[in-house]
Amino acid sequence: MDYGPQIKDRRYQRTHKLIKNELERMLVEMEYSDITVSSLSERVNINRKTFYNHYDCLDDVLSEILSEFVGQTVEYIKTKLFSDGSPKIEGLISGFFRTLREKEALHKRILCSPDCRRVWEKSVAMLTSENLALIDGHIKIDDFRTKATVLYLTQSIMPIYTEWLKSDRSMSDEELGDLLEHLMLYGAKDMLPKVFNV
Repeated sequence: MDYGPQIKDRRYQRTHKLIKNELERMLVEMEYSDITVSSLSERVNINRKTFYNHYDCLDDVLSEILSEFVGQTVEYIKTKLFSDGSPKIEGLISGFFRTLREKEALHKRILCSPDCRRVWEKSVAMLTSENLALIDGHIKIDDFRTKATVLYLTQSIMPIYTEWLKSDRSMSDEELGDLLEHLMLYGAKDMLPKVFNV
């Protein structure tokens, strides 16, 4: 029996995964701008040509990592938000942060490093688009209000999470989740007196 193409396909997939996983490890250790195709290839024990058989550039590898992150995020939101058929926020954010713990050091580098900003912004746009598609069919308000709500949720949570990572987790992830859920459900009105001592 000839297993040639099947073996090549498995090798290709294995090498592809090795490249992606090694970039994740390198991002935890160093700035994105310090990583080169050569250094990544050397750590994976492949040559540059093999790298270019899989990706056009390092940004493509980072984009794939972020796409997986967005996909996992959307899946989590889908299972939690509409678990009983109707949308609910309670427990969603705190649970979401618990799922992020697994790769917290990687997320910190990607979210907090200016080197990754351009690629991250594309991923936020993708997450916003995925979330809009996710709630399609559950919408009870006009398109603009829907988009404004999704933009608010998507683009306010991640900057706050980023600041929390930069502050070296100045509060627990449960406290952060509770704070974000409160802000999402009730806004900042009752928080302002606490923040400004008024």
